[in-house]
Amino acid sequence: MKTPGAYIVENDSFPASVVEVATAIPAFIGYTEKAMKGSVSLLNKPFRISSMTEFRMYFGGAPASSSALPLKEGGVSFSLYFQMMMFFLNGGGACYIVSIGDYTVGELSADAFKKGIGVLVEEQEPTLVLCPEVVGLKDRELCFEVQVEMLAHCGKMGNRIAILDIYDGYKSRNDAEGDVVTEFREKIGCSHLDFGVAYYPWVNVSIMEGGRATPFEALLPPSAAIAGIYTMVDNSRGVWKAPANVGMNAVVSPAVNITSEEQEDLNVTMSGKSVNAIRLFAGEGVLVWGARTLDGNSLDWRYVNTRRTMIMLEESVKYAVRAYAFEPNVAATWLRIKSMIENFLYGIWKRGGLAGATPGDAFSVHVGLGNTMTADDILNGILRVTVMVALMRPAEFLTFSFQQEMQKS
Repeated sequence: MKTPGAYIVENDSFPASVVEVATAIPAFIGYTEKAMKGSVSLLNKPFRISSMTEFRMYFGGAPASSSALPLKEGGVSFSLYFQMMMFFLNGGGACYIVSIGDYTVGELSADAFKKGIGVLVEEQEPTLVLCPEVVGLKDRELCFEVQVEMLAHCGKMGNRIAILDIYDGYKSRNDAEGDVVTEFREKIGCSHLDFGVAYYPWVNVSIMEGGRATPFEALLPPSAAIAGIYTMVDNSRGVWKAPANVGMNAVVSPAVNITSEEQEDLNVTMSGKSVNAIRLFAGEGVLVWGARTLDGNSLDWRYVNTRRTMIMLEESVKYAVRAYAFEPNVAATWLRIKSMIENFLYGIWKRGGLAGATPGDAFSVHVGLGNTMTADDILNGILRVTVMVALMRPAEFLTFSFQQEMQKS
């Protein structure tokens, strides 16, 4: 200071905060009537929308030809428009659209779907990846190739999961042509299963569309409606709530009625590749009756809400601590980072997102020399933080014991 006078110095009272990232931002890959924003093409460019009105504005409407509509078993070509309606009807919100072509291409292309998946590498916001039309490919082997690509993409990115449909999922598992669920399990591979989730069977839907006097009825794969349910549950209860035991809007019935005995192999199987059931219950309607990832044998990632909660925590903390890159690797920095993460996790625990009667039971954060780092780590510019959290598991099996007791009076 060189001039006499009074000087004000403001000191920060609170540590930096962690902002919770969005948890249900799907990216839909498929065919649309158009892909234009004014005079700019949106073909193979992820574009964010938040309503069906915006979808129509930038990507057009439904196919004009009735032969292209999903009116019959297996006729799912060019059905993304109707899938988007199901997404918003079931609670969907903001999402990304990747248009990979228009209705004039004639038929679906596996290479086009793979290209659409590839362009999502540059987008950090999507947390769900869907290709609802891929089960309309004439070659079932190509469908499985695309779905394996979806899992590989999600596993590589580490911040999103794939919602998959079952090829020919309108057929019973006892169909003369074979068991569609067993075929799916055999062809889907064994990699990145904790980043994938599948549902069976397809659903019969009834949608009021535009100025139509009668509802539009169709048979559709369920993935888009499931994505809408994820959004609705995340917004109302939190990402840590299992997206199951939830009714499906605009769904008349599942294409195949599943009994409790028939669901046993879907939910728990030797391969671990759990497939979640969609079932009709008398007096309750059509419900999503499962919340498992494809990695059903894993105690860590068996449940979809556990996998998605961990993704949310990891991404939220990752973005927040970037502010400390190139800060001095000393105790003062470690304390600020520790306090910031603990405050964030305390807020999640207070909202019911972590298990434990006390914060100490729910989470712990460790950082420091001799704790998470060695002197060699510090010399190499490495700051290590270990975060331990107790994640929520759903009460999947409710067991009650009853027995008689002697009469006492």
